[in-house]
Amino acid sequence: MRTVAEEDLAGIEAVLEELSGEIEGMLAALVLTRAGLPICSKLVKDDVDEAYLSASLGALLSVTLELSDKVFLHQPSRVIVDTRLGSMILQAISEDILIVVIFKKQHLGGMLLLIEYAADRMAQLLS
Repeated sequence: MRTVAEEDLAGIEAVLEELSGEIEGMLAALVLTRAGLPICSKLVKDDVDEAYLSASLGALLSVTLELSDKVFLHQPSRVIVDTRLGSMILQAISEDILIVVIFKKQHLGGMLLLIEYAADRMAQLLS
């Protein structure tokens, strides 16, 4: 797995900061490895434990990848958890790194576009 250099990390943090300004009602945005190790985060609530959240998201992703591999014979580029109160989108940045954004209920299509654009920008930083 590729490590994230300091200059890449600064760029990723800038993209997360910009994203938090664009998404009203954002609760958290994290960049983490597929194993659930946190790389960078923008947590809106102070009482959120980044390590716990990252590990839980890693577990969710692991199950999703295994299930998708068995059903579709392919790995997904994104996972969406949508509830009545809000949504969580896990979007691949690279083979090993993803962005997760958790936000209060909003137009899901618009959020998908914003998050995909942010993931593309981060992928360029890491290439």
